[in-house]
Amino acid sequence: MACVALTSLMATIKLEFLQPNPSRVPLDDEGGFVSMESLYEKLSSLQGFVQKKSGARGGTAIRDLEIQIRDFALNAEDRIEMQLSNFLLAKNGEDQQKAYQQLHQTLGEAAENAAELLEKSKETEVVNESEGPLLMIPCLKHASASEPTNFMVGRRGDRERIIDKLVRFDEKLKAVSIVGMVGIGKTTLISSVYQDPVVASYFDVRRWVSMPDGHSLSQILHTLLWTVLAEAEEIKKGRIPDDDDDLAANQVFKCLNGKRYLIVLDNLWNNQDWYVLRSCLPDNYNGSRIVITTRHFLRREGNYVYSNTNIIHNMTLLNPEESWTLFCNNPFLKLERHKAPPIFQEIRSQVIEICEGLPYSIVVVAKRLSKCDNIKQEWKKVAKEIELLGVLDRKTLTHTYNQLPQYLKACFLYFGVFPKRSAINVKLLIRLWIAEGFINPLEGKELESQAYEYLKEFIDRSLILIDTWSSSGKIKNCRMHSALHSFCEDAEIFVSFKLLRILAFVPSSFLQRVPTRLHDLVFLRYLSVSEWFEGLEYVVSTNRNLQSLVVSGKEFQFGAPTLHLPCTIWELPQLRHLKLDKSYVIDPPSIDKDNMRTLSWVCSPHCRAGVYCRFPNIEKLKVFVFTRNNLIILDNLEYLERLEGLSILVSFGCVVTLPMPSMFPSQLKKLRLNGTDLSERDLKAIEMLPQLEVLKLENAFHGEVWKVEEGFCQLKFLLLENKKLKQWTVNYGFSRLKHLVLKFCYCLEEIPMRIGCFGLESIELQRCCPSVITSAKRIEVFKHHEYRTKFFELKIIGEESIPLDDE
Repeated sequence: MACVALTSLMATIKLEFLQPNPSRVPLDDEGGFVSMESLYEKLSSLQGFVQKKSGARGGTAIRDLEIQIRDFALNAEDRIEMQLSNFLLAKNGEDQQKAYQQLHQTLGEAAENAAELLEKSKETEVVNESEGPLLMIPCLKHASASEPTNFMVGRRGDRERIIDKLVRFDEKLKAVSIVGMVGIGKTTLISSVYQDPVVASYFDVRRWVSMPDGHSLSQILHTLLWTVLAEAEEIKKGRIPDDDDDLAANQVFKCLNGKRYLIVLDNLWNNQDWYVLRSCLPDNYNGSRIVITTRHFLRREGNYVYSNTNIIHNMTLLNPEESWTLFCNNPFLKLERHKAPPIFQEIRSQVIEICEGLPYSIVVVAKRLSKCDNIKQEWKKVAKEIELLGVLDRKTLTHTYNQLPQYLKACFLYFGVFPKRSAINVKLLIRLWIAEGFINPLEGKELESQAYEYLKEFIDRSLILIDTWSSSGKIKNCRMHSALHSFCEDAEIFVSFKLLRILAFVPSSFLQRVPTRLHDLVFLRYLSVSEWFEGLEYVVSTNRNLQSLVVSGKEFQFGAPTLHLPCTIWELPQLRHLKLDKSYVIDPPSIDKDNMRTLSWVCSPHCRAGVYCRFPNIEKLKVFVFTRNNLIILDNLEYLERLEGLSILVSFGCVVTLPMPSMFPSQLKKLRLNGTDLSERDLKAIEMLPQLEVLKLENAFHGEVWKVEEGFCQLKFLLLENKKLKQWTVNYGFSRLKHLVLKFCYCLEEIPMRIGCFGLESIELQRCCPSVITSAKRIEVFKHHEYRTKFFELKIIGEESIPLDDE
């Protein structure tokens, strides 16, 4: 927690006092006012110490110092923000001067305390170094040399695939990495494979090496030596010192050289360990294999270490049927799956929901229930314990947490904010991370891109699961397994209302009842409300650090009056994301908004005369068109050189003129057009966009024929909704199309066969005519028989009530 507290404090110092824009508090050096740069440097040094010592074996001294650092950072940030709040909300000069002096004193005390803690950290490092290096624990060697005895139920498909990868002859030495979250059954799976007669007879030498959490590379290396050379005289007589890593590595290489071997490295988690251990294992081009079980993909300098000589096998959670099979067939209960007693059938759905497909959770529950007489009563106790504490070993999770890079720790704990078993929208998660100050900017990299990389690191480490993908191939929703979620739930901490940074998920009806308290909110960085109301303008205008503003609005009804929002919104210097519903209109800004990255708003006649050039760095733009009285001309889009996503939604009866074909931004990756009246020339221009990956055309053109001569060279996802289209021909386009969705294509004769000649992976049809369904099935047969692919999916929705062509 020390690293999280320091990260938060440093983010507050940087945002409030070290921004290039004028500070909200006019700090100066008169009267010995503390240097904010100096304070920030001290905090950065403390963070470096915590990062270096986190999880290290330094005894109670380091642990006590980390607690002191944590308490200091939490207390300092609370006091600084409270005094800053008092200053900003002061009603007269006297109160403001008093708050200013108190803030001065608080910052000075923070600098002094940080300096004292830095001195203590240096003293601790000296003491720790004098203790010397840690030697290997002798019993570790013997405990890790025994072969596995785990019992496995199910996973037959995984088992067969792993065995095939091990015994299929290939001369090169290959590593098979079994990747998955803790408790998913990696060790159990490879244990079953390891003991299989086919595997046992294929290899000259088989050795199993367990890697306990928290041990050094030297210890692991000597454990490998003991396992490989268990019968060697050098080991029996103690001729190899515990601290001679090079000699140990040479002995391992010498023993295995010339033999076809299978080495299992169970629970490997460190990249550098893998490189050292790999260098100890000879490649005699005889089909030797290394199996690694790990919780995360191994990386080196930001890149995955896997090559064509490495095979990755991702472990997945069990589905409900598999979960129930494991629950019934495990060695503790041994129930018949379809004839389980009624009491077990009653709790079936609850067990499946609570355990979420994690084998370890299922086995733990089964073991508990097997030892009691009152199943129903015991299950209530077990379910409550799992919800509060989880089932995974706290020490293991703590070690996993300590191994995270410093910049990931605060982001990881933040998952505890979201409800258990809930899907988490990735865009929202990233913006909240940024608002909390968890993402440190790197030169040349956007905050959002950097935060997305953080998320992928969690996924690589099997700490976060992918829930759904977006049409562009990015992660749309993610979630944390409840077994890990319990670790992230911090104790309840009182936070003053006036210190809130994020205000979301609160009904506007509730906020309207406390308008006076809203005036105290001066630290908001993320604000999301269900509708605009009186008093909100003051809150927005006084929060100069506001980064994201979302106003959802009531259910939109065409013709209903729209609310004009104040232009003071554009004065927010940190504003990056503005999302307004169809119910709201705002006049364009009169100044450049360099920080803006996403904008969703209702288009007005004012959108001409160089409006979009005010957003030079905009990346995603969504425009609603609802005005019938005026012709809307969407021009100036050519100024949006960084625009990657564009959505234009036109209401029925509205008239909108799109820009000249050459004026579409060339960097567009995602384009959605709804209700537009595209000409053939417009379609040709879209066809030639060089970076376009996602295209959604929803009643966007009214012609009956669509000819694609060439183009769409990068398109991966196409959604086409068109009730009038009859003919669709393709000559040389869509060479990289993976997913095709057709909706309400009542008149379309068929899907072009050429669509299926490349890498198409799925077709989804929603209420399309029979001839379209027939052509889709023809493509399915073609993919399976001609291309022999197993990864093609045809999904048909609403097939029963589709109108015929002549209807």
